[in-house]
Amino acid sequence: MMNLNSFSSKLDRADHKIGISMSDIIAIDPHSKDDAIRASLQTVPLSQRLLLLTYLLVTRVLPTSLILYLVRRASRKNPEEDFDRSRERVAQNLPERPAGKLYWLNSIGPGDSTANQALLSQILERDPLATVLITTRTVSAQGIFSRWKEDPRVIMQLAPHDGLQIARNFLNHWKPSVAVFCERDLWPNMLTELRRRRIPSAVVNGQLDGRLLEDFGKLQELGRWFLSHIDFIHFITDKSAGLAETVMRPDALKVLGKNLKLDCAPLPKKPDLFEQVMAAWGNNHIFTAASVATGEVRIVLEAFRQAHSINPNLRLILVPRWKAQSDDFLGASREFGFDAPRRSQETLPDDTCPVFIADSYGELGTWYEASYAAFIGDTFHQGAGHNAYEAILKGIPIVAGGIGRLFRDDFENLVDAKIGLITPDAGALRDAMLNLTSRPLDREVEAFLSNQGTAATVTDILMRLRVQ
Repeated sequence: MMNLNSFSSKLDRADHKIGISMSDIIAIDPHSKDDAIRASLQTVPLSQRLLLLTYLLVTRVLPTSLILYLVRRASRKNPEEDFDRSRERVAQNLPERPAGKLYWLNSIGPGDSTANQALLSQILERDPLATVLITTRTVSAQGIFSRWKEDPRVIMQLAPHDGLQIARNFLNHWKPSVAVFCERDLWPNMLTELRRRRIPSAVVNGQLDGRLLEDFGKLQELGRWFLSHIDFIHFITDKSAGLAETVMRPDALKVLGKNLKLDCAPLPKKPDLFEQVMAAWGNNHIFTAASVATGEVRIVLEAFRQAHSINPNLRLILVPRWKAQSDDFLGASREFGFDAPRRSQETLPDDTCPVFIADSYGELGTWYEASYAAFIGDTFHQGAGHNAYEAILKGIPIVAGGIGRLFRDDFENLVDAKIGLITPDAGALRDAMLNLTSRPLDREVEAFLSNQGTAATVTDILMRLRVQ
């Protein structure tokens, strides 16, 4: 296992079985890989092997036309399934593949797609002749890459389903030089077909102590078989580093580094909107509560009501997790004595309004820019959480009701760095709102941001990774 801080020197050490410098090819022996995958399968209990065999048989005989029909049917109820793009799900009617090297970056939703942004930027900069194929499981995640929409070197698609023929068609068409899975989303047919084609596979932002292994539930031995296909894993916690030595192939490249989200560009600020907000509230202390869930909005409002009674210069930007929560948030605000204007009504607060409901998308960067700190929502009641790095990259600390279920490593990392505070109740959140107005954590946030650079090193590895 390697730490990125001393990656170049450690890469030459014999005990890592690499023995090369950063300027050379990182070679994966296909025969050793095949042997390790077969050996891993032998450790899988019979019941799990039968489950895998059943899955492989069903996905081999299931007609692509039936899968396409089911995708189109689901699009009527699920906004994440786009009827007009349903053929992307079955690797049909794909655009022409450009000549040259092609990197495939895959993610599920907006959270892990954010991390892939950092890799995309680095690949485009460091490998100027290459093309990058971006796939996501959700339509909403495609919006994360909107600023590359017109870039001829970036192709955006919805990820294919794991039918055998679909996986084969997808790989036959795109012929990626490397497949990169951000955090998770590993499937048997795709992994098997990548191995057969000698295409190296990587996992970045891997959380072996969290979501990556948790996805397999009680099928942990089968999960290790999945991971035996992975040639390079980048993980972000010491716990994952320890697990990697036991669950990954001995010859797989294992690297400990910072979260790739730390290398993303900050969320954009809308200059005109920012100026309008500052004209109304610029003489006050603005606190943003982002991605707030309906079940916790009253905790946030109670904390703010108490804090505002102590410091009348406090202002709250309340950002619902979903636009559909807008009416509920207005009702809750009124319960606490705040007749809050709403962004969806094309209104902005004046100096007499201490609460503003920002029920809009694509403007969170502006709210963070105006704030001294941020509450990261859906963290009370063991919620899923939200990407806390968006606030950190704006130079402000974060507050959370608990450790976000889907972002556990992120939150623990920020708490350890003393730029993330856990406030388990309204009283603790009130105190954070009051105490952080003096910006006592600015130095800690600046020190944390000095750790950027992991995406560049991970990209260096991906550019050199080969199955010989």
